[in-house]
Amino acid sequence: MKNNLLKPIIAFFIIASTVYSCAEDEISIPDLDNEIEEITNDGMDDEKDAEITNFTVTELSQIVPFYNGDVIAFADTSILPEALMTKGFVISNDSKKNINHEIYIQDKALNPTGGVVIDVAVDDIYRTLGVGQEIQVKLAGLGMQKIGSTIHIGTYDKVSKSITPISSDQFDTHIIKTDITETIVPKVLTIQQALESTDPNALNTTLPTILVTLENIQLREDQLGSTYADVDNTISVNGSHVIKALTDCDSGLSIDLQNSISSNFNSRAFPNEQGTITGILSSNTLIIREIDDIVFEETRCEIVENVLDPGVLLSEDFQSISKIGEIISLNGWENMNISNPQLLKFWISNMTDTDAFAEIEQGGATTNYDAWLITKEIEIDQVRTLKLTFDINVHKHNSDNLKLFIIDNVTGDIIDFDEANEIEDVVPLNNTEGFNTQELTITIPENLDQFRIGFRYKKGSTAATTEYQIDNIILTEDPVQ
Repeated sequence: MKNNLLKPIIAFFIIASTVYSCAEDEISIPDLDNEIEEITNDGMDDEKDAEITNFTVTELSQIVPFYNGDVIAFADTSILPEALMTKGFVISNDSKKNINHEIYIQDKALNPTGGVVIDVAVDDIYRTLGVGQEIQVKLAGLGMQKIGSTIHIGTYDKVSKSITPISSDQFDTHIIKTDITETIVPKVLTIQQALESTDPNALNTTLPTILVTLENIQLREDQLGSTYADVDNTISVNGSHVIKALTDCDSGLSIDLQNSISSNFNSRAFPNEQGTITGILSSNTLIIREIDDIVFEETRCEIVENVLDPGVLLSEDFQSISKIGEIISLNGWENMNISNPQLLKFWISNMTDTDAFAEIEQGGATTNYDAWLITKEIEIDQVRTLKLTFDINVHKHNSDNLKLFIIDNVTGDIIDFDEANEIEDVVPLNNTEGFNTQELTITIPENLDQFRIGFRYKKGSTAATTEYQIDNIILTEDPVQ
């Protein structure tokens, strides 16, 4: 009997344990379909929202062609999300404050082909990014625009469709230091080569913005005795920079050197000798990092001017210019936009076959500007009644924007002249269908022993399509009879 009673009890416990176990297993089975759906809907269905950890680098030379004449957002280009990264070598140094809130990078340490400027709202960048340091730049959220012939990269603002400096909070997100540091070897150029490589009118070219060295260079004679940033007489451009004119001893051509009034060497005397300068070539202008970039220790050279015939006070045919689209830069001449230098609407070179001439292009619809091409200084010799001749071509005429003036003097970006000294009735008021020769008599005011002739293209907010071309400017002591 004892054995018969035990068997049903054991059987009961076995059945109860099995049922409980099966119920527990059924409860613990996950709903795999629901879990997969939750993962899919957790932002991962949009490939662009996924965090990219493995980037491929897009070279600087591949980025530049995306510029189409307007500000662009890199996210709106055809660059794949995993390729929204570029790289370059740092060539700037802000320790002396001649460069502020900008990082200049070029594509290679040796024989570079181009570079860009990264706008940042960060000080003392030199403490973490030295010259020669390779950096990677994450382009997602950034944009690009061209100022002059220089590409700028910064944070893209979707509302204003503009770029702003990368903030200090976002700096480490976009600017990544690599383990590579190279010695930057400046590219040795002449002034002519430097000017030819900076065409502000080209949209889709690999741009310079590289570190260069120019040899046999000296400060232009009329600026001798000045300081780096002219703090003694407050001559400035946009209130923040001054422009020094440097001359090539071999060719006589000039190039601008931009110095900041905030630099810690702004009041130092600029060297009067001649020698070598190393600087960043950007938008037809040189920018030094520190005064050690200038080594002027040789005796000044004498610039040999073209010998003029007796009675000829000025003769310019622009034949020293060899490239279309070059900003006119002749020894002693001034080419400036005094209304807004950032507009960069200047007189440029053009040519037909072998004949070079100066040109000012149309002003557009709304932009105001006041662009001048001013001859070098001319000394009165014997008489004040002179003959002025020049060739002019008027193209796409719809407005009268060009005037000529007798200029007293030019100091920095200040043009000293009297509106009463306009040379009137000399610019055609219609299309000329080719170059026409203009010839007239001008009388130099009694109070001037030296003077210049200024070609002024001034435009207000009214749309203007008129373009002017000038050539063969000659000023002689032989008046028209």
